[in-house]
Amino acid sequence: MALNAITLDPSLTIPDAVPAAATRRRLMFLRNTKAMTGLVILGIFTVLAFIGSWIAPYDPSALSSATMAPPSAQHWLGTTNLGQDILSQILVGTRGVMIVWLASGIIATALAVVIGVPAGFIGGSAPSCCHACLYSSPSAPPCPPSPHCRCACPSPSH
Repeated sequence: MALNAITLDPSLTIPDAVPAAATRRRLMFLRNTKAMTGLVILGIFTVLAFIGSWIAPYDPSALSSATMAPPSAQHWLGTTNLGQDILSQILVGTRGVMIVWLASGIIATALAVVIGVPAGFIGGSAPSCCHACLYSSPSAPPCPPSPHCRCACPSPSH
C-alpha cells in the first residue's frame, strides 16, 4: 500500500538527459576516422571549387613552349603536351566537377525515389523487375557493335 501512495513531484525532472544522449550520438560520427577523412577531402575540394580560379598560378587554357614539362618550381604538377599548367587546370576545373557531382547525386536520388517507392508499394514482382533492369543496364555495351558505328568506342573495322 505504501508503494501505491508514492506520487511524483512534477518539479523534479532530469533536464539534460535527452539532449546529452543526442549530442553523444552526433559526436560518434566525428569519432569515425573514415568519415572524418571523407569530410576533410570533401572540404578541401569544396574550398578549391570556390577559390580555385583566384589562386591558379596560370591561365588553364594558355599554351606555352614548356610542353610535357615535369613538376618544377614554375609548374608544380608539370604541363600537358600543349604546355598547359596541370595545377591551374585542376584548380579551375574543380568547380565544374563539383557541380556535376552534386547534380548527378540529386538526379540519382530523385530517380531512385520515383522508381523505388512505387515499386515498393506495388509489391509482387515489381521490385524484382526494377532490380533486374537497374543491375543489367551497366552490362550493356556503350555502342552497338556494327561496322557503321561512328562513336568513340573502338571497333575492329576501323
